[in-house]
Amino acid sequence: MKHVLRRTLLAVALLATTATAARAQLYNGGLPNHQNGNEMSGWIQADDFSLSGAATVSDIRFWTIGFRGRAGWTGSVWWAIFADNGGTPGATLFSGTQAGTRVATGFLVGSVIPEYQHDLAVSIALAPGTYWLGLHNGPLSHTSDDSYYWETTNLNGTNAGREDDAPFNGVWANNTFDHAFQLYGNAAVVPEPMTLSLVATGLIGVAVFRRRQRR
Repeated sequence: MKHVLRRTLLAVALLATTATAARAQLYNGGLPNHQNGNEMSGWIQADDFSLSGAATVSDIRFWTIGFRGRAGWTGSVWWAIFADNGGTPGATLFSGTQAGTRVATGFLVGSVIPEYQHDLAVSIALAPGTYWLGLHNGPLSHTSDDSYYWETTNLNGTNAGREDDAPFNGVWANNTFDHAFQLYGNAAVVPEPMTLSLVATGLIGVAVFRRRQRR
């Protein structure tokens, strides 16, 4: 009977774990439209996103364009998640500087400007709500205009992007564009009715077994 109890407890635990989280695309801000970009070396560029439920962001994906023969990519990116302050970035909630991965897509914007896909591995737990993703080419100590741009996407009905120029004092201007990025991670989900009934059945079985043991 002890073996049966252990198996029941294990099954209940596995069902509960499966029912609480699922890896998914949490937000899709749009793919690059190969038309424009906002410089992200002399500026911090930011774009807003909303989550309908609690989630843990594990990957940030975005696209950039950079002119050949200019300073361009510094080798790392500073990123931040800002709170929303009435339609503009507010307090910094999370931030970091890392290289991530950077891969040329093979597409040339205007037939001459190379496009790149960036991926950053992070771990950011967020409640439902609206936030802003901020990106900067290199550490914040790097402030020169290197002609490296966060690529735009088609207007998607969200707030237009914002930008804060060096020395990054938190004064945000409207840059008029939406930017190409996606967020991936684990979203909390509500268990399906069948899963709930299986978990409940398992717990009832455990309770009955313990009552019989006492008798």
